[in-house]
Amino acid sequence: MARALRAYWTAARKDEKKTGASWAIPSTARSHMDEINGKRYAILRTGDEVLAVYRLRNDGVFKALKRWPREL
Repeated sequence: MARALRAYWTAARKDEKKTGASWAIPSTARSHMDEINGKRYAILRTGDEVLAVYRLRNDGVFKALKRWPREL
């Protein structure tokens, strides 16, 4: 989860420099790893809202998803 949070904040900093928009703070208590159809996902949440979903690739790298699995 620490790596997924780091990826989220890296993307937030880049976007903030471009657009000036602020990002929500993910809840460490509500965010979690989940396995769906044999693939591992890091789901970052704030309360009940899903902020970002990252898929853990076979090479160990997190990939930010634009379209989230339907099961979420």
